[in-house]
Amino acid sequence: MMVIIHLDDGNMESTAGKNTRREALDLQTTFNQVRNSVGILVEIMEEVSGKKEKQTEIERDTAIIKKLRSMGSRIAKSFARYWTPDIKAIDEMLVNIYKKIFGSRVTVTQPADKQTTLKNFKGKKIFHVEDSSCPLCKKIRQTNISGCEIELGFVEGLFKVMHDLHPGMDVPLLKAGEVTETKTRGDKRCVHMYMLDRPETMSYSEI
Repeated sequence: MMVIIHLDDGNMESTAGKNTRREALDLQTTFNQVRNSVGILVEIMEEVSGKKEKQTEIERDTAIIKKLRSMGSRIAKSFARYWTPDIKAIDEMLVNIYKKIFGSRVTVTQPADKQTTLKNFKGKKIFHVEDSSCPLCKKIRQTNISGCEIELGFVEGLFKVMHDLHPGMDVPLLKAGEVTETKTRGDKRCVHMYMLDRPETMSYSEI
């Protein structure tokens, strides 16, 4: 059995039967392959985008980050057919997702919103996921783009799928913010920011 991933848009499709344990394992293997090659992918995307005329560096980086997050979101939609975390407190769900999907043991904190420069995050409940062993950022690279941007797209996409699948269970929506620290640029850890996208009944660390 083979699972094929198209790196242009992150779609996953299988050549065999659906919803089997073997297919899920193949999907995990494929994601691991993407994880190991995402740094090279970013470099290729930067090179291709750099050849476009009338595009600033900020515009180029923003476009690449959008593509990486879209890829992560699409992968999440495929992955949700085989596995989703138990519906618990938001911090516990994030810890579970990062451990199961990315193989990372993370710490989740709730910083004050004044710690973000993102205007649409002001006054919102924010979650920071701190990952000292980020599998997508093993090497320091000369780039403004962190390979783990794909993880933010995955997490936001997975919460969206779960929210739609379980309308009566008050699954929150999380919106991906920014990578505030990254080992790609020499930081000791990667820190991912998420925002609660709607008022929630499932509170932080209370379930």
